Amino acid sequence: MVHEKAEYRCRDCFGCSMRCRICMVEGHALMPLHRIERWNGQYFDSTSLRELGLRVSLGHSGALCPNPQKHISKFCVMDTTGFHFLLKVGWYPMTVHRPRSAVTFTLLRHFDLLRMQAKVSAFDFYNTLVRTTNNSHPNPVKNRYMAFSRCAREWTHLKMLKRAGCGHAQGSTRETQAGELALLCPACPQPDWNLPSDWKEKPKQWLYTAQVAMDANFKLKRKMVSSLTADAGLGAGWAYVVEPVAYHRHLRSMEYPKETSACNGQRAVEEQDTRDARGLDTTGVAGCVCPRHGFIRPKGIGDLQRGERFKNMDYVLFSSLSNTKASNVDVSYDISCVWIKNLKSRIEKLPEPLRESAQSYTIRPLIPKFHLAAHVISCQSPFSWHLLPGCAEADGEEIERVWSVHNDVGRCTKEMAPGHRWDILDAFFGDWNWRKYLRIRKCMILHGNECTKLSIFSCILT
Repeated sequence: MVHEKAEYRCRDCFGCSMRCRICMVEGHALMPLHRIERWNGQYFDSTSLRELGLRVSLGHSGALCPNPQKHISKFCVMDTTGFHFLLKVGWYPMTVHRPRSAVTFTLLRHFDLLRMQAKVSAFDFYNTLVRTTNNSHPNPVKNRYMAFSRCAREWTHLKMLKRAGCGHAQGSTRETQAGELALLCPACPQPDWNLPSDWKEKPKQWLYTAQVAMDANFKLKRKMVSSLTADAGLGAGWAYVVEPVAYHRHLRSMEYPKETSACNGQRAVEEQDTRDARGLDTTGVAGCVCPRHGFIRPKGIGDLQRGERFKNMDYVLFSSLSNTKASNVDVSYDISCVWIKNLKSRIEKLPEPLRESAQSYTIRPLIPKFHLAAHVISCQSPFSWHLLPGCAEADGEEIERVWSVHNDVGRCTKEMAPGHRWDILDAFFGDWNWRKYLRIRKCMILHGNECTKLSIFSCILT
């Protein structure tokens, strides 16, 4: 038996004990991505398990395949510990045919969560991996940034399909309907889901009123790079972003008269067509959310080309309402006093599927409480959340809280192609709704207890 020197250590194993080459390979049969160092007499030099002789055979629980086939000698794997060169490793492939590189599920999950939480771009994350591999020589391997970005995008899209249960549906995912991947608010009235079958005959119809908060965000911009032809997206229109082809067809075909305001100076009205868009293809987004619980509505996000033009805002609003069966709709908007004036004539210009549903709604405009103070006296009562019956206790400012969390997303998406940007925005908004969904039970209990205390206190005073 040949005895070898114990001159190797693992940077990722607990204890970092010194081992010989044979023991190091045998001990890492199921841990092929660990980082190995060899003592060369003066210092620990970086090496790899591949150089020590480790070979990975898929489907054999760490043992070698009895009938191996010749494959490429080097296989690049990206993991949270950096880049690795291994033989025949079966992680998420970077290419479809005869892949020479892959990304581990661990890395994709890690990046996906980090991006959703910290708004980290794929470029910054990739370069962090490069420096993790070797911080002294940050170019040790072939550049895999584009391949990694593509894999991360596919992973995010597949996760949304999985969360929506598309794997259980018959047929192809191409049959996915518009808005089908969006997560609905479980606390808002949703016909055919959380309402009784006879809800339309109930006396307290205010309980079944659909409420929407609408606003624009000018942080989620996109520069004039790439095109829809080059990148149309993996599932544009399937979740929160409106279907882009029909949306842009409507914007090109319709011209609306310029709106005027008799209220206090409203920049949103004044800059509808004059907002600076130099070098930008998209100046921001129009969005619709649930004003009480903060869930982003399906098909409730659309790109802006200038300012808050009502042809954008109307389309996004009624697109987000297209699947609701409510007849009464409360719409909270910073400039509702101007928006509501010519709404009926603008509805006539909507494309047929939206126009028919929009004409069936009884719309009641409101202005968020914080913004209402900036309006003239004549706006205070007719648009007040506090005074109009059936509104309950809400401030209408929930969409501002949604924007405050997502403003930094613009740093990640401003250089993206249009389809890629829509996919990533859907992912961010889906993650927001998912976290809301997980916390809403506890939140409702806390708010319910607070309301009970206030009602008891009110009864004592009266």
